Amino acid sequence: MNYFITGIAGFIGYHLANFLCQKNYKIDILDNFQRGKNDADLTLLIKNKNVNIYSLDILDKNKIKKI
Repeated sequence: MNYFITGIAGFIGYHLANFLCQKNYKIDILDNFQRGKNDADLTLLIKNKNVNIYSLDILDKNKIKKI
């Protein structure tokens, strides 16, 4: 199963993504990374082959359509 999570740098998104990674689901992640977790906290997600991370704002409709 595939999941799309927005706000990964926040508390809920971060813990949800970690949970889904432990279950070996494929995850696409979108965040602008202006607040929340830093890169050190996201290391496990960044290294996971089942995770695609997109660093952009959810309000940028043109870039969202490309994903």
